[in-house]
Amino acid sequence: MKLSDSFAELRALIRSHDIEPNAFDTLFIPEPYEPVDDELPSNGLKIKLSEVASRGGLFAHNNRQVLLYMQKHTRTGRFESAIKGVVEEQNKYHLCKCKHIKKEESENREGNYVITEDLSGTFFICGGKDAKTGVIPEGYAKLNVCKMCLEALNYKGYRDYALRKEIFQEFNLADFFCDYGALFNRITSRVAGNKYEEDYSKDWKKISLELRDRSKWECSECSVNFGKRSELLHVHHVNGVRRDNKGTNLRVLCVDCHKKQPNHAHLHLKHYDAKRINLLRRHQGLLDDVSWDNVKKYADTCVYGFLDLCKEMDLPAPQVAIVVDNVYFDLAWPDKSLGLVIDTEQGGLNGLRERSGWYATGLDKEFLALESFVKRLAGFLNLEGRGFEL
Repeated sequence: MKLSDSFAELRALIRSHDIEPNAFDTLFIPEPYEPVDDELPSNGLKIKLSEVASRGGLFAHNNRQVLLYMQKHTRTGRFESAIKGVVEEQNKYHLCKCKHIKKEESENREGNYVITEDLSGTFFICGGKDAKTGVIPEGYAKLNVCKMCLEALNYKGYRDYALRKEIFQEFNLADFFCDYGALFNRITSRVAGNKYEEDYSKDWKKISLELRDRSKWECSECSVNFGKRSELLHVHHVNGVRRDNKGTNLRVLCVDCHKKQPNHAHLHLKHYDAKRINLLRRHQGLLDDVSWDNVKKYADTCVYGFLDLCKEMDLPAPQVAIVVDNVYFDLAWPDKSLGLVIDTEQGGLNGLRERSGWYATGLDKEFLALESFVKRLAGFLNLEGRGFEL
């Protein structure tokens, strides 16, 4: 199936998002993320491994992202060592269903697991009951992320042995939650934060609005133009000092480009809003140049691990933001009628292959089998469909 040059399907999708199809300068004011009001207990929630939900392979609770770890350090002396920071004696916290968790599941080992949304990196742990006093020692320890989880996700290219040490040492939980925020509809208040924190100058809102007006509501990085006022267009402090409002320190950026600036992974961008930005980019011809550099520039950060493996296997770069039969593909290879979707709950996916001949797969199916999926994808792209099954 060839893509329509009339943008009829693109406009249909835009209408479904309450955007005037012929007026891309309309006012975009998305509903902001609100911190959830049903937070987990501060010390986590005990749960059986078989009861842990997942979304896109990442652990989830009430449709928001959580971590999984084992509180008990019961072997003699292990609790005391863990409290003192002896890494070898500490349990690791898990991000996804890695090899270790899958092994636990296959052996029907429920374990004493806990889910938490605390992103401080410091976790409540306990030891074994003292045989004489009956006391169970408790305390807090700084735990490390599971390396098997980083490998399963190919987080920031973790499968490259030359990068592993640096990625592990610089791993930041808040950044990780924001990188994969597109997979979740809700966000923990420990990530949400306050948009206008006290370290901005008192006149910041006025300065920001004037700069965006002066830019004619266009991103200086990707050139997407919103036409009129939009909360999807930010002003970035280049040196990171929020009170330094010199002209040379300020850049007008869409929230997607802002999030991808150095040390700004903590900015949370809903997939809904990222999709709106890319629909505008597609309409304005900004996505026509298909190259690996542009794919990483415009694609959602939660597919970076997947893209790194595709590039490593010398696959052709996919297109970003393609609409087929009212289905939004985050990544697509139109000449093969194949695409990947982040939002697997969008309408139109059922029966898509029969209606249009297009194949669609989602991260919820493939996230933790990236390498095997990419190999099958390679076969599909190079061998006219053989070796690829959804």
